Amino acid sequence: MAKLRKSPDAPAAVSRRTKPARPPKPCAEWLAFAAEYFPALKAQSAHAAGERLFLLPQGWQGEGLKLSIARCGVTLGRAQKGRFEPDHHLFMAFGPECENREELTLGDPRTEAWLRGEEIEAVTAKNGWCAVLVNGLPLGGGKVSGGRVKNHYPKALRNLK
Repeated sequence: MAKLRKSPDAPAAVSRRTKPARPPKPCAEWLAFAAEYFPALKAQSAHAAGERLFLLPQGWQGEGLKLSIARCGVTLGRAQKGRFEPDHHLFMAFGPECENREELTLGDPRTEAWLRGEEIEAVTAKNGWCAVLVNGLPLGGGKVSGGRVKNHYPKALRNLK
């Protein structure tokens, strides 16, 4: 960030009229997903930027700024074709608050398998989306189906050794 000062001999700026910001429309897919998996977050509104949804920081006052902001807050995911697809960031930021969790320990062989990008056996999580935690700390998210946690850990972060 930089603070710029206008030169006293600079020409006057042309003012543009801006429309008042409208409150964001609630995303039905996000609300349904949050009610099931993240009840603590369902009261917070998601801000849409392109096809992604973001959870803005508490007390965010960015509406009056004349800045181009690429991203602000936590990426929740995207709503597509009537369903919500969560992002890795959601599980990393709010994993312990997820209602459906797969609890691992550091010594568990499933932890290494998860970090390599493999599916693991579901022991504590039920069918649907789940947060994968190691000793209570989030590793990411996955989808449980048929007693297995399908790995949604980003490929760029996987440990392939």
